[in-house]
Amino acid sequence: MGRIILLLILLCSPQLLWAAENTTPTDAADQETEDALEEAAAVQQNVDQELIVAEEDQSIDGPEDSPGRFIPTEQISQDLGVSFPVDI
Repeated sequence: MGRIILLLILLCSPQLLWAAENTTPTDAADQETEDALEEAAAVQQNVDQELIVAEEDQSIDGPEDSPGRFIPTEQISQDLGVSFPVDI
């Protein structure tokens, strides 16, 4: 999930930079650009933190901690055969 967010941010960041370069020199436009860049930086920081936490979780729950073979707790029965007409 965190990697998808990171990918979206990386794809959107050139658009934010392009928008920042092509704004009119008005105070409102400058403020909007600064707000957008600050928001993108905050989102990027959150994504980075999520990735770090995810990597730590993966290192804790590595394959060496998992059991060698999965043993199901519930038993299932085989489905019964169904006859179909031959002359369709």
